[in-house]
Amino acid sequence: MNLVVLSGRLAGDPASREVGEKTVINFVLAVDRDYAGNDGERETDFIKVVAWDALGEACVNHVVKGQQVEVEGSLRQRRWKDEAGNVRSVLEVVARRVHFGAKPRQG
Repeated sequence: MNLVVLSGRLAGDPASREVGEKTVINFVLAVDRDYAGNDGERETDFIKVVAWDALGEACVNHVVKGQQVEVEGSLRQRRWKDEAGNVRSVLEVVARRVHFGAKPRQG
């Protein structure tokens, strides 16, 4: 089963682009690890998230940088060849559900 559930804050505002006739939204979720390192500090992982069509459009319309978000989806590895012919890859979460949490305080 390929199921990913993440809770974190948006590292930046969502970016929208068109792929054919579909809308795809990309954003990065900053997720704190649940343990501290030797220095007592918690590390943060920055995880790429993709949301398609209506879910993606809802993300663009309702979430902003710093906002708490919970994402449920699946992990996908995408591969392609760059202009130089090198094989590139990225791991990303394809969102099925996104819960919008509290927006960051203005100030």
